Amino acid sequence: MTSEHATTSPEVQVDRPDGGHPRWPSTLHADGRRRRLHGGPKKVIATALVTAVAILFIIPFYWLLISALRPSERIFADAGNFLPSAITLDNFTNLFNQTPILTWFANSVILATGSTIGSMIVV
Repeated sequence: MTSEHATTSPEVQVDRPDGGHPRWPSTLHADGRRRRLHGGPKKVIATALVTAVAILFIIPFYWLLISALRPSERIFADAGNFLPSAITLDNFTNLFNQTPILTWFANSVILATGSTIGSMIVV
């Protein structure tokens, strides 16, 4: 073996002017075999399908957010608009002033923590 040859594997030697390192992106391995490209139509279809499903799952969360930021009287009046005509935080103020939401949240955390610890002990 001479210094002109680069070893790509124990049994394969390649004589390349760049020292055996193919330029990226190359469709050939260093030993001259055709490299299998990752992707193709299957990957494009799978990516499009996953993107479509992700958008379908994101839309309800977006709708929830813009409905929470709309004035109460405009929630159903602007139902066809994906952008709120006016943004307000009054709904959140009313939530905290009119309901014991923090107590309800604390109860949920206590129950979830207790049931998780209980399940870990029993199992």
